[in-house]
Amino acid sequence: MIFAVDIGNTNIVIGGAERQGKICFTERISTDHKATDFEYAVSFKSIFEIHNVSPHDICLLYTSPSPRDRSLS
Repeated sequence: MIFAVDIGNTNIVIGGAERQGKICFTERISTDHKATDFEYAVSFKSIFEIHNVSPHDICLLYTSPSPRDRSLS
C-alpha cells in the first residue's frame, strides 16, 4: 500500500492506495503545532487500525514544496 501525506497549516490529509491505484482510504486530522510526534503517531496508528491496515504493508509517499518553489510565485 502507498501511504500519502499532505501536511498543511490547518489539516493533515492522509490516504492509502493499492499499487493498482485503488484508493483504500482518506482521512483528515487537524494540524496542531503544539502536538508531539507521539501524538501524531497515535492518530496515524488509530487510522490504520480503523481501516485494517498493517504498518508493515505501507510504503510512504511524502511531498513538500521546496523553498525555491515558493520564491517563484
